[in-house]
Amino acid sequence: AEVSPNCVTAWRIGRKITLGYENIVTERAIISIAWKFEGEKTVHALHWDKRQNDCAMLKAFNKVINSCDEAVAHYGDGFDWPWFRARCLINGIRTNPYIKTVDTCKMARKLYLNSFKLDYLAKILKVGQKLETDYGLWRKVLDKDPAALEQMVRYNKKDVEILEGVYHKLAEITPAKTHVGVLSGGGKWSCAHCGSKKTHTVKTKTSALGTKSFQMQCNSCFRFYSISQSSHDKYLKR
Repeated sequence: AEVSPNCVTAWRIGRKITLGYENIVTERAIISIAWKFEGEKTVHALHWDKRQNDCAMLKAFNKVINSCDEAVAHYGDGFDWPWFRARCLINGIRTNPYIKTVDTCKMARKLYLNSFKLDYLAKILKVGQKLETDYGLWRKVLDKDPAALEQMVRYNKKDVEILEGVYHKLAEITPAKTHVGVLSGGGKWSCAHCGSKKTHTVKTKTSALGTKSFQMQCNSCFRFYSISQSSHDKYLKR
């Protein structure tokens, strides 16, 4: 999501200035939201209306997000989703508190990397880079420049494209949040990441309480996942 700043009144500017909510003239809002479904080529986008009201966009995207099994965003848990839910609350739109989110920034922070910014990750993982922009674009959008709004949407859509690439790279070494095999009608022993039934056992693991589990590797996507003793028994019987 791309968002607008609060417009406030201030008698002076500087580093040590405190402004209360009484100074707000125009409440911040969401300018545009872009998304794509995994496996599809099209990146979809919505933006606020000519009056710079984001209500209709929020209602439309709320239906989209409720249709998803997972919602992937970079720093989404700290930014995108709190913003979206706050704007929905203000606009009287009921949101689902049980949306399963995947935050690529959190995934990256488990690694020893120089930066966790999306642009850096995209470049270092060789999946693209963000479009160049600056604060001047936001000023033009606030001034209701249609060309600037169009550029903002392109910027937003490009972020989604590189986000998917970053997610796929990080997902290779991250446990799955949703079992794709079960989701697509397969057994628990099928690949949790891609649903493939072409898998093999890597090793047996035993907990301190003596409970056995089995580390599996997919022969299609080559990623690892774990299954229980009962699921492994079904794997052997298949």
